[in-house]
Amino acid sequence: SYIDSISIIKGRWNRISLARLFSVFGNNTVGGSAKGHFAVSINPETMMGKGGFSSLISPLTYGGLSWNTLSAEGKYNDNILSIDMCHLRRTGETANISGNLTFLDKRILADMNLTARSEDLMTLAEFVDEIEPIRGGYDLNLYMTGPLDSLSMEGIISIDSAAVGISMLDDPIDSISLRVRLINDKLILEELSGVVVTTPPGGASLFSKLWTFLTGKKFVKGEFSGEGTIDLENPASPNFNLTFSIDRLPLKSTFNGIYLV
Repeated sequence: SYIDSISIIKGRWNRISLARLFSVFGNNTVGGSAKGHFAVSINPETMMGKGGFSSLISPLTYGGLSWNTLSAEGKYNDNILSIDMCHLRRTGETANISGNLTFLDKRILADMNLTARSEDLMTLAEFVDEIEPIRGGYDLNLYMTGPLDSLSMEGIISIDSAAVGISMLDDPIDSISLRVRLINDKLILEELSGVVVTTPPGGASLFSKLWTFLTGKKFVKGEFSGEGTIDLENPASPNFNLTFSIDRLPLKSTFNGIYLV
């Protein structure tokens, strides 16, 4: 309804199918069930007003990814939408978004913060089939500010003391440390290191016994590290400037008959 050029809008929804809703717009990658409510009184010309909202989506799916819940609460004051709470959760992993969206004439300004933490690296496995997480998680902090169509972003993601298996190799990559900083369209690889430990092929073979006799070691150990930058100014064709150091990195695949030191 309109009262002195003020729009008063209230709404409530329950058990809304996101799959059906998004399919209307030709998007078949989103799914889940949503409920919530909102109320706002606003001047449609100046975008000044007051109000608030609350919403819960459970579960939520997007493409091949799935989460247990997405819950959000916020309020609208003058021309600023404040996201007081936005939590995305699934087993062992949480993400939180907070901040403000300011509605100005023909543009929207953001001042948002994203933090995420995981006790494992299952998210990585969902994008790379060849990886099997064994140990370790990640921490992510990302700050976004400016117009939505040209956001300035700065953040960091870190992984400490992690281990992952590679489908084509017998032995995992262990003691993985990773620290990547994002500054707008540039990724800075500040730290990357890992260790691989394996046994010579054929634990009781002549080769294995000869290796132990000559080196005094039953295992072969190697390390790697890396640093550098990735320029994402053109995401379709990123510019890599990376340097890696390898110290006798052993790679063994019994299935493929490969053993490299």
